[in-house]
Amino acid sequence: SSSISDPSSSSSISDPSRSSTASTWHTRFERVALRRDAAYAHVNALFSVGVSKQEGTFHSVRLAFGGLGRSAFRACATERFLEGCSHGDTNRMAEAVRTLETEISTHLDVIEYRLVHDESSHGRNRERAHRNSTARNLFYRFLLSVLGEKASPALRSAATALQRGVSCGTQRFFFDESKHWPVSQPLPKRSAAAQLRGDAQFTDDIPLKEGTVHAALVTSTVACGRLLNVDTSAALLQDGVLAAYTAADIPAKNSLTPRPDAKHPMLILAHTHVSSYGQPVAIVLAATPQLAWRAARLVRVCYADRVAADAPCLSLQSAVQDPARHVPECDYEIGDAAATQQALSQQDGRCVLRGSVLIGSQNHFYMEPLSAYAVPDEEGTIVVYTGMQWPGATHSAVAATLGLHESKVRVIHRRAGGGFGGKATNASWVACLAAVAAYRSRRPVRLTLSREDDLKLVGGREEISYRYEAAHSADGRFTALRVDAALNSGWTVDQTPATQVASIEAFSQVYRLPVCHLKSAIYLTNVANRSPMRGPGELSSSFAIETIICEIAHRLQLPPHVVRERNMYPALSPGDLPPNLPNGKPLAHYSLPVMWERLKTEFGFDARRHAAQLFNRQHRWQKRGVDITPVRFEVNVWAKSATVNVYGDGSVVVHSGVTELGQGAHVKIAQVVANTLNRVFGPDSTAVDPSVVRNVDLDTTVLPNQMFTGNSTGSEGACAAASLACEQLVKRLAPCVKAIQAKKREDETEPNFLQVSWAELCAYAKATSVDLSAHAHWSGARDQVLVYQNYGCCASEIALDCLTGEIEILHSKLIYDCGKSLNPAVDIGQTEGAFVMGLGHLFSERVQLDADGRLHTAGAWEYKIPHARAIPLRLDVEFLQDSPFDKGVLSSKACGEPPLVLAVSVAMALRMAITSAREDAGHSDFVPLSVPITIDQIQLLCSPSDTVLEF
Repeated sequence: SSSISDPSSSSSISDPSRSSTASTWHTRFERVALRRDAAYAHVNALFSVGVSKQEGTFHSVRLAFGGLGRSAFRACATERFLEGCSHGDTNRMAEAVRTLETEISTHLDVIEYRLVHDESSHGRNRERAHRNSTARNLFYRFLLSVLGEKASPALRSAATALQRGVSCGTQRFFFDESKHWPVSQPLPKRSAAAQLRGDAQFTDDIPLKEGTVHAALVTSTVACGRLLNVDTSAALLQDGVLAAYTAADIPAKNSLTPRPDAKHPMLILAHTHVSSYGQPVAIVLAATPQLAWRAARLVRVCYADRVAADAPCLSLQSAVQDPARHVPECDYEIGDAAATQQALSQQDGRCVLRGSVLIGSQNHFYMEPLSAYAVPDEEGTIVVYTGMQWPGATHSAVAATLGLHESKVRVIHRRAGGGFGGKATNASWVACLAAVAAYRSRRPVRLTLSREDDLKLVGGREEISYRYEAAHSADGRFTALRVDAALNSGWTVDQTPATQVASIEAFSQVYRLPVCHLKSAIYLTNVANRSPMRGPGELSSSFAIETIICEIAHRLQLPPHVVRERNMYPALSPGDLPPNLPNGKPLAHYSLPVMWERLKTEFGFDARRHAAQLFNRQHRWQKRGVDITPVRFEVNVWAKSATVNVYGDGSVVVHSGVTELGQGAHVKIAQVVANTLNRVFGPDSTAVDPSVVRNVDLDTTVLPNQMFTGNSTGSEGACAAASLACEQLVKRLAPCVKAIQAKKREDETEPNFLQVSWAELCAYAKATSVDLSAHAHWSGARDQVLVYQNYGCCASEIALDCLTGEIEILHSKLIYDCGKSLNPAVDIGQTEGAFVMGLGHLFSERVQLDADGRLHTAGAWEYKIPHARAIPLRLDVEFLQDSPFDKGVLSSKACGEPPLVLAVSVAMALRMAITSAREDAGHSDFVPLSVPITIDQIQLLCSPSDTVLEF
């Protein structure tokens, strides 16, 4: 809210509306931010100039800028230079732009910028260059708007910023009205209405029991150091503060790592050392949450003096230079190293390219922060309510932490407000801390993290860097590929190996690699522990190999989609054996070729790309890009259990091993349960409606040892288990149907004696003491983990403002093979949500740390997830029809993660636009993009430092 001031002049900006009619006034406000709405401006500007109608000269020039310092400033030297300039004097205007550059540079020299450690940028220097260049470009745009028709036709579009209309789109899916009813019906999610009304109960909404106290965390204020002392005395002197606990107060195991001899255990509370900024050190209990938070700030944590060897490692680039940070026991590779080296050495050097790609982190940023409510119960037992993704792990961790038999622990989950992988293991340490506090105090304890603490402590997606060496033929086909990947695991390993394996096994996507060696390594740093996140590793791998393909295309002067098609596995004919992927698994149920050709036709790909090329030739500062990319995404369907209870009135209760995270698992289970129970009446029966089925809380004393919900397949496993349980009930109920029909046949007043209602059947079964409770455990296909491939493709068109780096996604159309969707309404939503989350990772969600290792982007003001104006202007989603898939649960396939990878199509379309802008600036080199591709990176690539702004 600072005022615009001129240190050398007391003049202020005039209001054009009060000025003389002898002049034409031009006034323009500009604003450039990481995101268009609800984001602070990188640079904003207000320009005003009067043009005398008689002399045709400029007067009353006012140029004001914000975002270039601690307060807004006037470019007075440039204002004076423009005074008296003729309206058509483009030479003087060009000199004014150079004058402004010098003036801004002088002003920027006195600014102290925060030095951030950013995996995807070059910190302070890039920020300065971006702000300088953006301010210059906004002024240039203003001058073009003043010139109007006098400007060159190729430049006129630059006078207008990108415009956005109203979003629209289509959702196309198919379902059979009769077969398998009510499976595949587009029913709404079970708790959708309750969530909209605010009635849905999450962990932090559970009514508190008498005597409940609230907990807050004491966290480390250094990224690396030796703990000397944790002094809680000042906190304990506060009224209403009950207790404070450190690692010494944990009754048994202070680690979530199963193996006691693990080199890098995941500690619940720091004990002798801290390894990242924000690592939990202690927990404070008080009468209210506010009092607990205030008391936590009074706890004094003392650290040993840091020596040079204790300097924190805050980036992956630094970690790979330090062999001590490598975790060699986690190395993973596939392929043939010797054969790959031989092929690369024999290849013509002109057909070998080398490079690197860096993929930054992404925060989970789910709606509900981590929360747990622990309640001591009878006989030394404890009950923990929490939102989680891995019930078995959380249950076992609480028991191990307290030193109790697992039979004395009960963990209950109703729902979680999102997870995306962030509540797989992280929910366990929050539950353990609440349980320790409740166990020690013998009082109920609620621990709910603030949004800032949640972002600080849940490290988000692993950063991954890829170094590659690729050989190709003269027509663009791969002949050999070597990739070395490095992953930033944070301060401990945790679940990063899962991301590591996924990133390597997904790297080939749908492209044939005659010989390859794909290797990855994990490195430890002093940042928050990284966690697998939606599509862990797959989007990174897709972006990397698509970058390699684009570089091959750039070198051979071919369209990237042509190189893709030359390298894709061809369509398989009936009876063909599927080829093996580099990981040794078959390319089964390969439906991509059909979708690829359909998408190119329906999107009008060739025509759109030709139109974009024509547009780019005719416009210097606005560009278009069009591209198309595929996805192959391998999933595992893990074991699940279910218990189904039927009551005498026909109502049904289901206990399932899947955790409801908002993904619609419960409504799918209800549909499958109704479908399976209907079989007691015949194949086409609709007697059992899904509305009579109720999903209840997941309780680890009812369903113990449940695997995690993730990989987009939790619903499938739970549906399979529930169906097996219902099959048991059908066998028990079948004799009851015959008995009821026989009894009706004896009654001559019953003309429709063969008709038996569901309620009638259940009442009879109850009256005759039939067991109406069944439990089942589904362990995959023939007791093996069910593994299969998912396929899809997406075409996207974007518009780029080269002066600011802003983009508009004009149209994205994706076709995805969902098999036979269990619920297309839910699956379409999951598909769209995954795609948009991929856009966030690629373009706006930048994770930054300050020099001390503190998370700079610890809130919605600094960290920008996609919003309504970040989605494609037109988004079309289609599920492939008539795609046989006999391997899945009722022929269904996963859809919550694979479409995330298709956001890469937007990035590749952007690359086309950036390439055109750079060619116009005289740069023909291939430039790898780093993720996230934020506006500063885009703008600096489109406007290199030697760019001449012509009029």
